[in-house]
Amino acid sequence: MAKNFKDDSFWLAKMRHQFYTWFDFNHNGVVDKEDFDIVVQGLVQGAKWVEGSPMWKRAYTMKTNLWEQLKSSADTDKNDQISLNEWVDFWAECAAKYVNDTDLPFWYTEFLDVYFCFMDKNGDGWIDCTEFVDYFHGLRQIHQDIVETAYRRITLNEQRHIDNKLFREMVIGYTVSKDMKSPGNIMGEMLVKEIGCETEFKRTEFWDKKQRHHFYYWFDQDRNGVVERKDFDQSANNILTMTKWREGSPMWLKCKEVYANTWEELKRAADVNLDDKVTIDEWLNFMENTCKQIKAKTMDTPSWYRAWLDTFFDVIDGLGNADGWIECEEFVSFFRLHKIPDEVSRKCYNEITFDGRIAMDRDYFNLMALQFSISTDMNSPGNIQARMMLLIDEQL
Repeated sequence: MAKNFKDDSFWLAKMRHQFYTWFDFNHNGVVDKEDFDIVVQGLVQGAKWVEGSPMWKRAYTMKTNLWEQLKSSADTDKNDQISLNEWVDFWAECAAKYVNDTDLPFWYTEFLDVYFCFMDKNGDGWIDCTEFVDYFHGLRQIHQDIVETAYRRITLNEQRHIDNKLFREMVIGYTVSKDMKSPGNIMGEMLVKEIGCETEFKRTEFWDKKQRHHFYYWFDQDRNGVVERKDFDQSANNILTMTKWREGSPMWLKCKEVYANTWEELKRAADVNLDDKVTIDEWLNFMENTCKQIKAKTMDTPSWYRAWLDTFFDVIDGLGNADGWIECEEFVSFFRLHKIPDEVSRKCYNEITFDGRIAMDRDYFNLMALQFSISTDMNSPGNIQARMMLLIDEQL
């Protein structure tokens, strides 16, 4: 039975996120007692639970009980460390054995209660939107739009409160539910989308390769080694030809405006020698600074960048029925125009949407584009797509 959970790519992604983001705080690839010490220290400090107070004691008791349970049940090689494989095996077994809330062991019940108290900052017995956003956006650095959308879905547009009962359903369901509409998987979808955004930005060899692809393939239209205003004009015209947006229509005007504004921002911030041209070195430095800015501002995207991403979403969505999310055939059709084989783009789409279980709406599409630039995690949706896009360079 446990194997059924481990065969589910979405479930595995949730466990992987939980392992690396919530528990492996020293980023050494395993979970050990030091990680639990850091977790609880952050809890009591963040909640301002005074040393020796009832909640302080509960938090430390919870830490001890949870770590001891993991060590006895998950640490199969008895090295006082939990590997990712051991973590997955442990939670798959827990999920397979779960029947209902009354079966929960004390260590897990205490874990749920302590975290609920931590998120319920004002102590009124339920987690409101502000508290939900403060935790997942403020502390976990998940994009605010995605957090707010998840909150509305979980609370049925605030027709119900996230009280202790719903909170337990949500957190338990994260591990045991296979229903994508359950509160646990709504939270899971929110967290899985963010894989790779939790890591610190680093300028790596792979990052350079992605940005060079971006510069030479998507911007340098005349292939003269620099980007100028005429390249942006040509890019806009290519899009208008592809989409058949009628001249003077709202989308036609938006496309022209967005590309003009993006060029002006690029010229202002990247063209350091003021020659009305942007070189590859200027582009790389500009994007490095932009990525650092996005990370420093908790994943908030500059307005010019968001507008540019929105336009690309509309382009791909417009290849089908323009219904507000990108379906597989729309994704495949777009990359077919760029010489990516259908079977490759379809495989990529299925990977980043977990076989269509997560809708590629505007927020998710924009997030993937950010991951393309900021993520060092090769399993993030943005880098899965990046590996596919780099195939284009091999054909040039």
